[in-house]
Amino acid sequence: MGPPPAAQLSSGSAAARRCAPLPPASQRRARRARRAPRAAAEGAGPQEQPPQPREPEKKAASGEPLWFVQRFEERRRAEEEQRRRRAEAAGAEVAPPATAAAVAGDAAPPAQRPSGAAPPEWRRAAARQAAQLAAGLAALILLPAAMVPLGLSSPRPWLLFAAYFAFFARGSVRRVLLHGPLARPSADAQRATPRARAALAAFALLAMPLIHWLPLQRCLWRAAAAAASADVPSGGLALYDLVGAALVASAAKLNWAAADALGAGYDRVVAPKQLVTTGPYALVQHPIYGSYMLLFAGYCFLCHSAPFALLSAWICRAYFKARARLEAGVLSQAFGETYEGYAARTPKQFVPWVA
Repeated sequence: MGPPPAAQLSSGSAAARRCAPLPPASQRRARRARRAPRAAAEGAGPQEQPPQPREPEKKAASGEPLWFVQRFEERRRAEEEQRRRRAEAAGAEVAPPATAAAVAGDAAPPAQRPSGAAPPEWRRAAARQAAQLAAGLAALILLPAAMVPLGLSSPRPWLLFAAYFAFFARGSVRRVLLHGPLARPSADAQRATPRARAALAAFALLAMPLIHWLPLQRCLWRAAAAAASADVPSGGLALYDLVGAALVASAAKLNWAAADALGAGYDRVVAPKQLVTTGPYALVQHPIYGSYMLLFAGYCFLCHSAPFALLSAWICRAYFKARARLEAGVLSQAFGETYEGYAARTPKQFVPWVA
């Protein structure tokens, strides 16, 4: 009994395959090459994709800086630019030693502040300077007027206060806005010795009230008495006002021209960066002191007191002569023979063509 027909066929096919001739080697190789990718795909399964780099890694790989690095660099550059501008405005850059040509006026003028608004610290310093100036002038002019009945109802003390504020603010407050704060008080040569400090205190606390309080109060008392008795002052008294106004205007012109010539050198009694010999300094050595003498004399004339005008001129001459000697020592130490030559060429000290 033999196998079933199907088994016979299967056995026959296997026998036929065993007995069939082998294909050529090239066909076998081609068949294996066709099967290899299919088998590899079936055995390997799904392939994992390589991880994609994140956005910061792409920027780092491409050489482009990251966003926080960009912001840090922008902020750093802005701060460096701001510091550079402040240094240029304050003249903080290191300058070479002054030469004879520089101090003679051939050097460039001191650096101005950058275009635009002054730095916030300069504005705060200018505001403090203006407040101190207003308080000092109120004690010098408005306080003595308040001691006289109806003294503040007269326009005279207010006009004098306004004239003084404009006179001093144009020099000191404007200088702080353009060139930065003044030198420290400890660096002022007027405070270097007990004698210099005593002279400064005597002038500020004794001489200034004397030549401001008494003539103003005397003028206000006379005006109040004339108003009470219905007397009209003679027209000759108007000459005082004309002379006083002319003196105050001359003082302002001289002071403001000297302040513009000094620039950053408009400061306390300290050694400046260069010796200024132009403008009013080509005519006198100390035009600012001369402007103070004219201002105080004009004040006394506006208070209708010629004797106090002469007294103020005498007091100011004595004090400013001593201060000029102190300043001459500072300048001579800083500029040597150059300053000595300037002082020899400019013998006058205070007011051009006068004294």
